[in-house]
Amino acid sequence: MREWNAESYHRVSDPQYEWGIPVLARLALHGDERVLDVGCGSGRLTERLLDRVPRGEVVAIDLSLNMLTTARAYLAPRFGKRVSFIQEIG
Repeated sequence: MREWNAESYHRVSDPQYEWGIPVLARLALHGDERVLDVGCGSGRLTERLLDRVPRGEVVAIDLSLNMLTTARAYLAPRFGKRVSFIQEIG
């Protein structure tokens, strides 16, 4: 598998981020769910998802270890144990 440059992706992923915001808005969430974010990338949309479940948690999954490392550095300081990270091996 080809690894991503996750730090670069985090800076230039505005199109994916903007596309995902309306998708997240359509989710009927109560705020205490456990949500899987498959293909979490660098965690930009995962952050918005965590904001939508303030009493819940998110499991962030990605194929790329680089993406997960960047997502963990971005999200863990703010969300702590409410977010966990799994590398899915294809």
